[in-house]
Amino acid sequence: RKVAAKEERRQARNKTRLDRKTRELEANKYSRVAEGILVYRLDTFRQTISLLSGPSSNTDTGSLMTEMVVHAAYPCAEFTHRRAIALVGEDGRQEILTAC
Repeated sequence: RKVAAKEERRQARNKTRLDRKTRELEANKYSRVAEGILVYRLDTFRQTISLLSGPSSNTDTGSLMTEMVVHAAYPCAEFTHRRAIALVGEDGRQEILTAC
């Protein structure tokens, strides 16, 4: 019993350490993105989208979406020349992300 409990605690510590290391790597990986490019991460399990890269000097931080719980997503018909997706949050807020 004690051995099994010890092993479970060791595995939990290793998982926490690995999760922290993964988050740090993601933060460093996208810290030097070209000016004007924003990198988002879509977590399909939690149904969230979050900003990974930092905003550039020309980014309007007042209207910048940093995180959203996605309620619905569909292709955006407004931008036919580019790939765009419309996201609707749980609060009803709609954001359009355009791929470059």
